[in-house]
Amino acid sequence: MRSQFIILNLHLQYRLWIAELNFLVDEIRILKDYFQELVSYLEKDPLLTINASLTNLREDIDALRNEMHLDKMELASRLKHNTVDQPWNNQRTESFREQHDNIKKTFTGIRQRIESLTTQPI
Repeated sequence: MRSQFIILNLHLQYRLWIAELNFLVDEIRILKDYFQELVSYLEKDPLLTINASLTNLREDIDALRNEMHLDKMELASRLKHNTVDQPWNNQRTESFREQHDNIKKTFTGIRQRIESLTTQPI
């Protein structure tokens, strides 16, 4: 029974992480639209760097979401077929946690750079 609870907990944690990554993707889309407006008002060099950073971050998010989705489905299958006693790769889960935290930190840094550019007088 304890193994089943652990697997259920991991499955739900993955769903929460994926939802948060989906939210970041939406924010990236909005920021990219915002860039279209900023380019006409501000220096283009810093914006191009930030835009490239957002593109790279989006690719990282997509890769992580895909991997996590596969694991989430495996966890759900284990719960459904009651095969929760098979070993689970906790290193992979820890890797996801680290990648997720790094993506959030990177996004926050990019967002702060944008805010610092847009608060400067024109």
